[in-house]
Amino acid sequence: MDEASSPATMYNGMRVIAVPFEKGGVGKTTIALLLAYFASSGYFPNMTRKRVCGMDFDDQQNFSSCFLKMENVSGFEDRVPPLHPTYNANDPDDVEWGGRSCSTDLYYGNPVEPYPTALANFEILPSDGLQIKSFEDAERSASQTLLEQITSELANWMHQPDVQERYGMIILDCPPGKNLITAPILRACTDVILPTELEQFSIDGLKKILGDIEGANASRRVPINIAAIIANKFDARLSMHKEQLAALKSNPKTRDYLAPTPLRNLSDFKLPETPIMNSGKELFKRGSPAYRMSLNTMDHICQRMYGHSVKVPAKKKLKAVV
Repeated sequence: MDEASSPATMYNGMRVIAVPFEKGGVGKTTIALLLAYFASSGYFPNMTRKRVCGMDFDDQQNFSSCFLKMENVSGFEDRVPPLHPTYNANDPDDVEWGGRSCSTDLYYGNPVEPYPTALANFEILPSDGLQIKSFEDAERSASQTLLEQITSELANWMHQPDVQERYGMIILDCPPGKNLITAPILRACTDVILPTELEQFSIDGLKKILGDIEGANASRRVPINIAAIIANKFDARLSMHKEQLAALKSNPKTRDYLAPTPLRNLSDFKLPETPIMNSGKELFKRGSPAYRMSLNTMDHICQRMYGHSVKVPAKKKLKAVV
């Protein structure tokens, strides 16, 4: 790849990483969480001077709930982001703003204010369930003009100099399928990470999204970089899993992207029910099987994105910022 078509040129070195897939339950949010944790904790040498921003576009809001206490709305099943900690009810500008920011505000061209988290170098734009539902309604009558508009608004935010100065990485947790929310993401991201289960439906979904990426690249000056295909929920006792993994390793369309270590006990990795690290605790212990597998996966991603390995930082207690 020549320098002009490198993903690093799209947003002045800032990488925008999407975690999409055709079906739910394959580990998208878990991978987004792990990437946020490792990248903002000093494992990616390129990130030492900049922050990481996570964006949740999934109406299940699991990624958001890992870091923020989402709020219920009377009469609705969907939750909304909490009031931003900088919101001042006595400030007329804040009253007009309303004090809540979410990822899909970007599609409307609205100002956004990412939320700080207890992980000092990580901020998040959460999902707003009600606003995503409005997108589902709009999708029924979506036009190419609307798609171009929301794609432009998303990319315009990424192109802002102050955004590129603040963030070295933006992580986009996507809803399942291809729709009005995910289509702009595939057109605006620099990289993708594709988790898949070793079941036929997931493998079929992987083939489909690889085709979608190939189609998106046909109209892009800078092709999407596939940072990883991650085999998740691997069970060595199942012959089907071993056969599907061997097929991915031998297929020229997937073998170069496949992370070397399939994830096993991460299939039992439970996303926390309360915001993580709110007391400065680490996500998991160093040296544990989950840590070692995750570190191998992150090393593969770092190699595919930056051309070098992760750097394990000195162990230190995380400092809360909120």
